[in-house]
Amino acid sequence: MKRAFIVNTNRSYNPANEKEMLQEMKVAAYQSPWKYYISDIQAGDIVFLHSNTNGIIARGLATGEAKVKVTNGRESYHYMQLNEFEKVEQPVPARDVTYLARQVTDLYFRMRWYQAIMHVPHVVGENIWEHITNHCMEKEGLMYFI
Repeated sequence: MKRAFIVNTNRSYNPANEKEMLQEMKVAAYQSPWKYYISDIQAGDIVFLHSNTNGIIARGLATGEAKVKVTNGRESYHYMQLNEFEKVEQPVPARDVTYLARQVTDLYFRMRWYQAIMHVPHVVGENIWEHITNHCMEKEGLMYFI
């Protein structure tokens, strides 16, 4: 069964990390223990990149091939390329993501925003993906919002 992940871009600690993920169309985790969870993401899983204070800023489907970046002979971070990668024209703030999750679960569903990598039910990921497609991407010169 396919899964969905919301991954923090680490912008608060190093703004270059977010820029690199967007430019290289990948998901990455830089700190222990989170960087080891990149290997848990499987081919076809939905991945959203979440930027603190902005919200979800990009999305893609996992390739399933986790890699390790080595710098100066030491393990630096873990990453994975994303297929069907798209930057989100209008970021989806955390409060809206929580609202979208509760639309397909229940009012008590909790989002753990303090985690660097958050696994959410696939039905939640699909609802967020559909919302982005329908409301947060440029369509024929017009922009749609929540």
